[in-house]
Amino acid sequence: MPTDRLSAFAFIATLAPVAAFAGASCAREEPPPAATPSPPAPTPPAPTPPPAADKGPRHEEIHAAIDVIRDRHACNRVTGCPGLVALFQYGPELIAPAAEALARPDRGDGHWTIVLTEALGQLDDARAAEPLVALLSDRRWDIRVAAAIGLGHLGQRAPPAARAELQRLAALPDNEPGAGGDLGFRAALEFALARVDPERARAHRETLRALVPQTRAQVLSVPAPILDVLVNIVGHARLTEALPGVRNALATDNRFVVASALAVAGRLKDSGAIMPIIDKLDDRNPTIRKLANAALGEITGASFEGAGPWRAWAARVGVPGAADPPTDPPSDPRPAAPGD
Repeated sequence: MPTDRLSAFAFIATLAPVAAFAGASCAREEPPPAATPSPPAPTPPAPTPPPAADKGPRHEEIHAAIDVIRDRHACNRVTGCPGLVALFQYGPELIAPAAEALARPDRGDGHWTIVLTEALGQLDDARAAEPLVALLSDRRWDIRVAAAIGLGHLGQRAPPAARAELQRLAALPDNEPGAGGDLGFRAALEFALARVDPERARAHRETLRALVPQTRAQVLSVPAPILDVLVNIVGHARLTEALPGVRNALATDNRFVVASALAVAGRLKDSGAIMPIIDKLDDRNPTIRKLANAALGEITGASFEGAGPWRAWAARVGVPGAADPPTDPPSDPRPAAPGD
């Protein structure tokens, strides 16, 4: 039994074919006169059926772990996907079961499909490139986006064939700004190409920068699901030159976009976002308030509770705009519901 379970999964057992015999009708030549007839040729043994590929003892265990995150209560946009952490313990062994789960026709459209697709690229294993390239043509645009982001995480470990497919897709005329979900997909492709094609990384980053809306009017004109993708890609790419667009995304009324913008502003330590983030401490949604407080801590290194102390601190240290009253209404007053 192969010890490398992942290789064992990919292994396809084959046997050398038994040579075909001439004269399949089993007719024998007439022996020459006065000669002893030759005995009939022995019947060839039946080929031994190939053994089933050994998927390793943890293959089904990993599938069971994937089934856990398929539950909408266990993996969604509101509560996150804690079970994904457990999957990472399997390392490259996760690739084959994840690819199988994502290829199932009955996989559904749960949030787990997106996070598992992106996670494939974070395994730092070139074998993840093949299923990710296949998912670039998935029927769902958000899975295509996640596959491109996954390849971006894989970076220069991605094989030349993966880079060629990314380049082909990025060059398609349908992937133009404003073309619905294709705007997010094009941005994801440029992010991936900036990582897998180091010789042209700068050009791809400039193209990505041009795809991300910057002014408030531009930002608010983008559908929320696409804007959410763009904001997150700014974070993945650490595209600090696109942070004005992330700040303006804080003014939307979609709590998922606002949550993504808060996370990206904190991760990239955007000091220009301090006052818009302080305004989010007054939001009706407790999750938004918590994320805003966390982002401020990441950016400033300070720690306060509530908007009042943060505004006092901002005025004291001279944060631009600290004396101005908040201008944006609280985002999305609906209570957060599991699976939403």
